[in-house]
Amino acid sequence: MLDAAETLAITVSVTTAALLRFERTKLPQPPGAPFTVADDLLSQLRSSYLNKGAMFGTWTSFLEAVARKGAGLTHAPSALREFLRGAHGSHTAIGSLHNLRNERNRASHGDRPRSEEEAALRVSEHLPFLRSALEIFQPLQQLPWLYIASTAYSPKFGTFDVTALHVMGDHPDFERRRFTWSQPVGNGLFYVLTPEGALPLSPFVSRPFCQQCMQLEICYTYRVAKQNDSAQSKSFDRGHEILVDDLGAEIRDLPDKRGA
Repeated sequence: MLDAAETLAITVSVTTAALLRFERTKLPQPPGAPFTVADDLLSQLRSSYLNKGAMFGTWTSFLEAVARKGAGLTHAPSALREFLRGAHGSHTAIGSLHNLRNERNRASHGDRPRSEEEAALRVSEHLPFLRSALEIFQPLQQLPWLYIASTAYSPKFGTFDVTALHVMGDHPDFERRRFTWSQPVGNGLFYVLTPEGALPLSPFVSRPFCQQCMQLEICYTYRVAKQNDSAQSKSFDRGHEILVDDLGAEIRDLPDKRGA
């Protein structure tokens, strides 16, 4: 239950971060310009990546800030506006995630259930929070994650023929989907499909090779190395940590409020 809650928080957060980056492309800022709301929110994430790493509390605090400051987003995609429209619902979902995060911290610091009966009691106490958050964030199902398997340019039509895997966590094999897009996309990268088009999920999500699993694993970026451009990622499935080259440089390119 707690793993599912953290995965939900990560998924909603990195999807939101991708939408915020789209917001920034609609409002190009000259050097020295004041920080936008999207800049401020992405800077918050950047700081976490470069310090202790992105943990359960990172995601809940980020979503709380998005809900609080979202009124200042002027060119947000329709999907993000939908998320922000019900302020009360958003805060209810975030409050539920905070409760689940507190329970996760309690268990991680030695206070795990000592019997099946205690485990059942604590599950019954916290399961409604997970159900509430899942229900409120359900509209994000309309924003599927895609992993680009191949893309080919058609000179005749000036378009790109794309084959992508529809990333769904409840199915062992990802469904292949085919698209014809006017915008280019990169092979081996994740995108979130929105009414505004496919928006990149990099550098927040990647699919590196895991030496423990001996296969490609879907991972979220966890922490950026201090000495080079690599980044530590964690697999959604088993929590294995995998070093990904050059991913840290993309994280450092996010807005930095402290250096503004």
